[in-house]
Amino acid sequence: AQHHKPAGGFEAHLARFHGLSKPLRPLVCPHNGLQVKSLRGKPLMSTLLRSVHGFITLKCTITSIHPVLMPPAKAPSCGLYFTCIVCSMNSPLQTQILIHGHRGARGLAPENTLAGFACALKVGVDALELDLRISADGKIVIHHDRKLNPDLTRIKAGTWITPPTKPIDHYTFEALQQFDMGQARPGSSILKRFPRQIARAGQTIPDLAMLRDRVGPALDDGLLLNLEIKSDPSKPEQGPTPTDWATILVDELSTLGLINQCWVQSFDWRVLRQIHALTDKLPTGFLTSIQPDFDTVTAHANGASPWLDGYDPAQFSHSLPRAIAAAGGHYWGPCFQDLTRSLVVEAQSLGLKVHTWTVNEITHIESMVGYAVDGIISDYPDRVRTVLAKRQTVLPTVFGD
Repeated sequence: AQHHKPAGGFEAHLARFHGLSKPLRPLVCPHNGLQVKSLRGKPLMSTLLRSVHGFITLKCTITSIHPVLMPPAKAPSCGLYFTCIVCSMNSPLQTQILIHGHRGARGLAPENTLAGFACALKVGVDALELDLRISADGKIVIHHDRKLNPDLTRIKAGTWITPPTKPIDHYTFEALQQFDMGQARPGSSILKRFPRQIARAGQTIPDLAMLRDRVGPALDDGLLLNLEIKSDPSKPEQGPTPTDWATILVDELSTLGLINQCWVQSFDWRVLRQIHALTDKLPTGFLTSIQPDFDTVTAHANGASPWLDGYDPAQFSHSLPRAIAAAGGHYWGPCFQDLTRSLVVEAQSLGLKVHTWTVNEITHIESMVGYAVDGIISDYPDRVRTVLAKRQTVLPTVFGD
């Protein structure tokens, strides 16, 4: 560790030390400060490697110093500007690919429920991916669909709701607790799509405080919460304004003490840009899809796509990664079907990480690993672990009850 910042910054200093052609770059400096509490009861090497969340990218045997960077305001009181980890390994370490449990582990347990998130932790994930909406009383709730889904929702007495259903923001948070989200309707398309999903009766729609309390030990170990804000710029009447969304979220994460353990992603880049204006503590993921049934990128007849907040790739040599980098994104979240190896290389050359969604089949997971993406969002995190385990990557902790 050094007491004074060398010329060119620590990234450049360490690059020279390693003989690299360009400075090492962490995902985002504010997030990568190693939390000592994450070492409680865990093997030192495993915890250190996972706590830097993708910073270690050398594929050779590691015998050198790896920094965990901190902003100056958060430097330890002894005056050290950054922490160094000295580690030695006897076998090659593959570039880490983070495992995101999509809506918890939707292929294995009911989506966006505490039971689903617990299931993902039992499998072992680096991040829980979850969806956020706003209730009638301004409470952030964890739910994907704008309206209650009749195939997912029962009144606690056991009666399935029937269409037409009301939107989430019609109900107060307390009123939402009357619904049981722990089982898909028998014979529904959901069970046909996810036949391995096991019912967990009695699950309600949680808020972030409930989630924090449920997964606290995993957060202490370095678990990330990857929060997707549900916002549709083509239907502004259906939710808060981007400014209101960003303000509500940043305030709540600060109040709950979660702001340093979260990422925020959205297809609506307007919200992400508003978050940038409020804080530099939340890494932002710019989601995109160019699929026939959902296209957030292609320009409309009357102008650029409303999802992109003015950052039309046409203005950046028709490059999505360049548009995201210009918008200040920390990572790109593309649909895996839109990805090529060359796009991954381009994004990473711009300093962006690539966390792709929603990758469920083994062959597709292997393809994404072959592309060297930085993270895989999957309904089946167990399948991602199976693929990564064969490649000598550092895997996340498995938690019990």
